[in-house]
Amino acid sequence: MGTFDDSGCSLGCVVDEGDYYFIYYLGWNLLKTVPFMNTIGLAIYDRKTQKCEKYSPAAILDRNSIDPISLSYPFVMKENGRYHMWYGSNISWRDTTFEKYNFLYFLKYAESDDGKHFRRDGRVCINGDGTEEYAFARPSVIREDGIYKMWYTYRGDKYRVGYAESSDGLEWIRKDDEVDLLPSGDDWESDEVSYPFVFAHEGVHYMLYCGNAYGKTGFGIAVEA
Repeated sequence: MGTFDDSGCSLGCVVDEGDYYFIYYLGWNLLKTVPFMNTIGLAIYDRKTQKCEKYSPAAILDRNSIDPISLSYPFVMKENGRYHMWYGSNISWRDTTFEKYNFLYFLKYAESDDGKHFRRDGRVCINGDGTEEYAFARPSVIREDGIYKMWYTYRGDKYRVGYAESSDGLEWIRKDDEVDLLPSGDDWESDEVSYPFVFAHEGVHYMLYCGNAYGKTGFGIAVEA
C-alpha cells in the first residue's frame, strides 16, 4: 500500500530489448480530492527466466513542475539507441466526481538514452482547444518512409480516435479527418471508439481499439483497407 501502482496497472507498450522486454505501464492511485492520479512505471521481463519484475518500486515518470497533476498512457519507440516517449499529461481537473470526471490532458514528449531515465521539458505534441476537446491520451506511434504517424484518443462529447503526422516526432500536424474509424451499428461500438493501438503485420496495418464506455462493451480490431 502507498506505492505508485497500489490501485491498479494499465499497459502502455512493450519494447523488445533482445533478452528482455521493457514494459511501460500506468500506475493508479485512488485519491480523495480527485478520483485518481496516474504515474508511469517500468517492469522488465527476462525472456530466459520468464520472470517479470519492477525496475523500481517508484515510478520512472512521476509528477513534477512540468507535469504537476497526473500522467497518462506512455508509448515508447527505440531508434538508434534513443528512446522516444509520448505520454499524456493532465493540465487541470474541471470536474472531480467519479460519475462525470472531466480533465484536460495533452500529449507530451520525453526521451531517454537507456529506457529507464527520461528527460522532459514540457514539450506539447498534441492538444485541443481546451473547451470542446479534452482527454488526449493513449498515443500509438509507428514510423514509415521517414514520417512518424500517431493515433490517439480524445474526447469531445464522446471518445473518438485521432491521427497526426510528424517529420521529427516533436512537431505534429493533426489529421483527424483521415481516420475512417467511427462509431457504427447499434451494439458494442455504437457510441464510442477509443484507445487505439496500431501495429503492422506482414505489410498490413491493424488497429486494436475499445468500444463504448472506455471499453466496457468490449474491444475490436480494424484492418487497413
